[in-house]
Formats: sequence, C-alpha cells, structure tokens
Amino acid sequence: MLTHVSWIFLLVISFISCTPKNGDAIVISSKDTFSIGPVIFRKITNPGQNSSSIEVLKNNRWISNIDSISNAGRTEHRFDFDGDGNKDLAVYSGAETDIYFYEANKALFQKESLHFHEMEVIDSAKHLYCENSLTVLDFNSSYLFRLEDQQKKVWYRLTVADQQTSSQSTRLNLYRVAGTKENVLIEQFHTGKNKFNFPYTTYWRSVLKKYRY
Repeated sequence: MLTHVSWIFLLVISFISCTPKNGDAIVISSKDTFSIGPVIFRKITNPGQNSSSIEVLKNNRWISNIDSISNAGRTEHRFDFDGDGNKDLAVYSGAETDIYFYEANKALFQKESLHFHEMEVIDSAKHLYCENSLTVLDFNSSYLFRLEDQQKKVWYRLTVADQQTSSQSTRLNLYRVAGTKENVLIEQFHTGKNKFNFPYTTYWRSVLKKYRY
C-alpha cells in the first residue's frame, strides 16, 4: 500500500514528466503548461467562448498574460521569430498568423500580437518572411520583410500594377522599400497567371538570390 509520502512523490514525478522542457518544439493545447527558463505559462480555455487565454505563474499564483487567443487553429511555442534569443508564441488559424513576442525583461508575452495573412518563412537564419496579401480580393500588395526588435521591417514590396479580372494575367511591380532608396521600382512583369495563383513564396526566394540586400 502506498503511503501518503509515496503518493506525493508520484504526483511530483508525474508533473515533471508532463511539463515540456525549455525550448521544446511543442503544439500547445488547452491546459498545457510550458516554460521559458524558470518562468512557467499555461493555456486555458475560456468557458463558453471559442478562445483561450495565456497565464503565467507568479508568486505561486496564476495571473493573466494574454487575455484572448483563437481556438480555431493551433498555438505553438516554437520559433524565435525576430532573433532576440527568445522563442515567441504563434497562433495559426487558417491563413492567418498572430505572433506574440516574448519580452525577457518582463518575463511575459506581449498582450497584443502582430497579425499576418499567409505568412511564410523565406530565410529563417535571417528572420526573413513574406506576407501574401495579394491572395485576398481587396488587397493588392505582398511584402518581403524582416522581423527585428519585435517589429516588421519591409525590404521589398510587390504590388498589382493594373486591375484585371481573376481569369487574366496580372502585371506586378517590384519595389525596394527599405534603406536610403525607398519605393524604387526594380522591375515590372506579367505573371502569366492571375494574382491568386502566383507562387509568391518561390518568387520572394528568387528576389533574394537576384538582388540580395
């Protein structure tokens, strides 16, 4: 028969084995606990809502860090998106991505996210990404950008040069929009496709090889 002390020992071992180690690439589900160094967080479902919240353990009490994140997709604590040495929190829901940056000096995630539509990794070592807003009917720009100091810093911008029907080839303009020469037209071309079927991720990788930075 297990003694009272034995039960306590088993519970402690169970908690340790179920708690993700710092830096683990994990998908966070409801009531999961994860840590950043000595700081422990958890995700809990908001009753009666299609959302969850992130709490942090402070002075042996759970307090709110992020009030509401969507339950429609998945939540991950996996990547350091802006290269500051801290893995950030990302919420993926369909084509939408929300990034909550971790602030080490506060031992908290930012309460507000940076929001992106169809965000893709272009160069993870340089923290370069693209956002394909051209695939949305009412938007006519796509961006190659770097995440730095918890901010989006655009390097290049691709825009629709003329409005055509969805069945026609789209003419696009590529601009360099960072540095001392902002909004300089680099090239103009026809896609051979409508804007919804253009391979933006492949194109942005070719831009880096062709023009560098």
